[in-house]
Amino acid sequence: MEADFTSSRLKDIIQHGIKGDFNLEHLLKFHYNIFQDIYHWAGQVRTINIEQPEPTLGGISIEYSDVNNIQLYIVTSLSKAKSIKWNKLDVESKSQLFSKFMADLWSIHPFREGNTRTIINFCCFYAEKEGFPLDILIAILVTALLTLTTDWRKGTVDVTYALIR
Repeated sequence: MEADFTSSRLKDIIQHGIKGDFNLEHLLKFHYNIFQDIYHWAGQVRTINIEQPEPTLGGISIEYSDVNNIQLYIVTSLSKAKSIKWNKLDVESKSQLFSKFMADLWSIHPFREGNTRTIINFCCFYAEKEGFPLDILIAILVTALLTLTTDWRKGTVDVTYALIR
């Protein structure tokens, strides 16, 4: 049932987009639009700390941002991305910086559920706005790989970077 609702909402988003300024409120709109039929808290930053054991990491739980820092980390991450002159960068630099931005935003995990779908779509629209559209299937693969690697925790995103490039 969730898949039916979210796939329909995602199709609408992909076709029509969501107007906004690629700020915290815009990210919350993405989440709300995708999950409004499922969660009463859709479009709201999580209010509880979460852990998610990852079978691919031997059951180790990934540490996400503390609830008290979520909004600050999102604003900081988006501000950094907005300060980059994307149109002045070569493909190599663009790929490296955007993969770091995407990994940073994902690692915050601002929502109780639906982080990956929200971040992927938000980042794809942001990349398109900045003049380098991403293939959404590649973005999905990149984000899936974030759950398979701890590179982002060490400050490196070599796998992510290679795929975006």
